[in-house]
Amino acid sequence: MPFLLFAWAERHISSSLASVYNATTPLMTMAVAMLVLPSEPRTRDKTLGLLLGFVGVIVVLAPWNGLGHSGLAGQLACLGATACYGMGFTYLRRFVTPLALPSASVAAVQVSLAAVVMLALTPIAATGAT
Repeated sequence: MPFLLFAWAERHISSSLASVYNATTPLMTMAVAMLVLPSEPRTRDKTLGLLLGFVGVIVVLAPWNGLGHSGLAGQLACLGATACYGMGFTYLRRFVTPLALPSASVAAVQVSLAAVVMLALTPIAATGAT
């Protein structure tokens, strides 16, 4: 899903803006991990660091200057994509890493599944593309 969301978002926002949103991937991963992984307890320092990171992204985005030519839907799609990354990384850490599978095999399966999803959804998502 993140590949599809970023591809769709790039039709509606600039790549520089998408790259700023892509920088929220570690923040999203930490937020999801703190919520669902017992090995990542919520501490004051982690919560403060997470909030400070999101404040930094907001400062870089400067939403008080308006959206400009960028659509809100494209920006939300980028945030959705990084949230998917965060959930995916957390899922891997909790359920796949303990299996001690070779990392190359895990990566190959991930990319293959992403390609299948992209092939299935591209005709739907690409309608109206120029």
